[in-house]
Amino acid sequence: VKRLDTLSQLSIYEVTTKMSLKNNCVYIATGNKHMVVDFVMGSYCAYPLNEERKISRHKPSVDILFRSANNAAGASALGIILTGMGDDGCIGLKELYDNGAHTLAENEKDCIVFGMPKKAIEMDAVSEILSLDMIIQRIIDYANTQPQPKEKD
Repeated sequence: VKRLDTLSQLSIYEVTTKMSLKNNCVYIATGNKHMVVDFVMGSYCAYPLNEERKISRHKPSVDILFRSANNAAGASALGIILTGMGDDGCIGLKELYDNGAHTLAENEKDCIVFGMPKKAIEMDAVSEILSLDMIIQRIIDYANTQPQPKEKD
């Protein structure tokens, strides 16, 4: 996290306790803890989940993160799955997609390992398959156009 923070124009944080999420920042799950996001009192927050089990053979699991993003933001979320082995994240990404969220997968050409994006594409969980450069542009475009979700009743 420290190395990424020195290399990035964005501020990068490891989520070790409950944190309010800010624009132009990146939040990374702490080791061996699932991370969830929530929308409370008009703003997003992230926190580590005290769950002992591995999900999709991983801890942290992308499926846990995507499911919480679906619960917090629903169709307002943007889900992205990048290079990686296995299928972690595919179930959560499919839930986001089915709920109306826009979902992206890294294309095979840019992937070091095409496992996770390939599985998400096979599951019909992806709105667009893009190069890394195009994913960056989609994130910027999305951040500039998406309205904030309303508080749940």
